[in-house]
Amino acid sequence: MNLKHNVWFFTDGFDKKTCNNIIKNIKKFESKKGKVGGTDNQTELNKKTRDSNVRWVQDPDIYEKINYFVNLANKNAGWNFDINWNESIQFTEYKPKQYYNWHTDQWDAPYVDHVFPQYNNKIRKISCSVLLNDPQSYEGGDFEIGFTNKLCNGTVDDTKLKLEKGKILKQGSVIIFPSFVWHRVTPIKKGIRYSLVNWALGPPYV
Repeated sequence: MNLKHNVWFFTDGFDKKTCNNIIKNIKKFESKKGKVGGTDNQTELNKKTRDSNVRWVQDPDIYEKINYFVNLANKNAGWNFDINWNESIQFTEYKPKQYYNWHTDQWDAPYVDHVFPQYNNKIRKISCSVLLNDPQSYEGGDFEIGFTNKLCNGTVDDTKLKLEKGKILKQGSVIIFPSFVWHRVTPIKKGIRYSLVNWALGPPYV
């Protein structure tokens, strides 16, 4: 799918107080290792692809804020995807040496027989990432977008976009992109990176 915009972002999406409160409140809960999976309810640990810690969030206020930016990006970027549901919000923590290698969030089939029946017959269409802490407080952990189809045209690294800390990325920045777009978080060298991740669902394209 050829798009005019592969990513849309809001530099000042969440205010600092909100970000700090989210971190404080969610860190009270036990974290688990982030897994990789598909639409068949099967997930697994795969450190070749991913090493991070996650917690899951169900907060109406956060959903409302995320959906505001997702819907605005969907319109302004010209995607106009048919979306009608959200997955649970993921709070992701990257500590030193943790990362998430090149991947997409969308699979080749819709959800079936999911533990949350609202997901069934839907696919991930729009991904959203909210940076919760100041990117100057850690080293590494760069968010990169790939503009090449990795399976057809070489490697993602050929045409990647690094979202620059302090300019595009600040505490509270919101990054939104179609779920089929390749992206990664590079290994953390020092400090901790906190973010929220969410996926907007909708019917298959065809």
